[in-house]
Amino acid sequence: MDEFKLYSGRIIGHVNKNLFPEMAAEIGAAFGTYLGKRSVVVISRDFRVDCHMIKRSTTGGLMGTGIDIIDLSSAPTSTLQFVVRKFGANAGIAFTSSHYVNGEICIKFIDESGNEMEGKIAEEIIKIYKSKKFNRVPMHEIGKIEAIENSTGIYQTAVEGFVKRKIIEDYDFGNIVLDCSLGPTSILVPNILSELKADITTMNAYQVSSLDVLPDTTSLHRISKTVEAINAELGIILDVEGVKTVAIDNTGRIIPPEDLTALLIREFLKRRKGKIVLSKYFTERFDSEFKELGAKIIRLEDAPGNIGRVMTNYRAVIGATDNGKLFNPIWGPESDGTLTALTLLEILAQREENLNDLMVELENKKAKSTEVATSTFIFNLPPRFKQEIFFKKLEALNKNKNITVRDTLIGLKIPFSTGWVHFMVSSRPSEILITCETNKSEVLAKIADYATEVSRDVIN
Repeated sequence: MDEFKLYSGRIIGHVNKNLFPEMAAEIGAAFGTYLGKRSVVVISRDFRVDCHMIKRSTTGGLMGTGIDIIDLSSAPTSTLQFVVRKFGANAGIAFTSSHYVNGEICIKFIDESGNEMEGKIAEEIIKIYKSKKFNRVPMHEIGKIEAIENSTGIYQTAVEGFVKRKIIEDYDFGNIVLDCSLGPTSILVPNILSELKADITTMNAYQVSSLDVLPDTTSLHRISKTVEAINAELGIILDVEGVKTVAIDNTGRIIPPEDLTALLIREFLKRRKGKIVLSKYFTERFDSEFKELGAKIIRLEDAPGNIGRVMTNYRAVIGATDNGKLFNPIWGPESDGTLTALTLLEILAQREENLNDLMVELENKKAKSTEVATSTFIFNLPPRFKQEIFFKKLEALNKNKNITVRDTLIGLKIPFSTGWVHFMVSSRPSEILITCETNKSEVLAKIADYATEVSRDVIN
């Protein structure tokens, strides 16, 4: 029988194919054995029924080793991380669906700081799981399971208070379109925006038992068209976990996640200088401006929890990844999509400008660096060839060739030693938007030719 995979400290598996409830119970027992009895673990899940089942089985395994459980039921991963820190728990476990791969779920282990645990710790847990040497406790020492009353309300009060609430309340945003990607941010974020007096239109903000994973090409097109149709000021997409953010400007343009976080970093650096931590393949187009604003840039691999740990060790002031995560160490060591969205609203209100104008300004102000060469172009799809099929075939093609692919929520990025190619959803269903970037200008044309060749392979 095939088993689940352990990838960078996360357990990933297809439920009832290579990840069964019996396995989940033993994973829980292994984690409980690792932590020791009377430890407190916070657990949460998204809305999917497979996550619900695996969470329940894992909970039983934990309790059998004397672990006390704080059960958040359905909650964003970012909320779980907040509760771990706020209530002094020893650890957390989040059960969530995997983007772009239908049927897969991901089990994430969270440490006492709210950050994802290092891969070597997950390896220790799996070693215990495989040995079957669990520290089962007598009946009178079995762990308790409790719910914190109004934990979401506590989180909501904290995150609203972290930003400049009055500035957001006093600014007339017009309409904001919010897409919750069928995730548990729908429990929180519509209420938060309403309390901040924003006029919102919500999409995909309900519980569903299907295995659909959003955002996908259809949902991206829908929110883009909705922003245009109702003349909204802004569109905000939160991933199913509530840790990543994508924005749609007032023209309906889908903003690349790294460009959005670059804008937020620039505004942050105007107030506070210091070290910033970026994922290895985060665009270098804005590095010169970041440095002019007093930043020292640290780049590293985007392994789970890695950016949060490095930010803590180097006392960095802010961090970001190229797939939509923004890290504010004053809030915590991990990304929080709700906080990112509120930070964007605060900046728009302070500047009294729309997102499109700020993005144009960002592009126009970036220093012209001869060390970074970029190219952006459109690849036209054949008639009736869907964008969704393009990205599925692109991912499969690279997987067969053992080529690393990064999921950016709005597309796929293929990294190289000297740069990367980003294949993105275009607001027009008949097009794929392709951006190439390299720190060796002489190879830019070759990378662009490669991107075109790969695209042709996909549609043939």
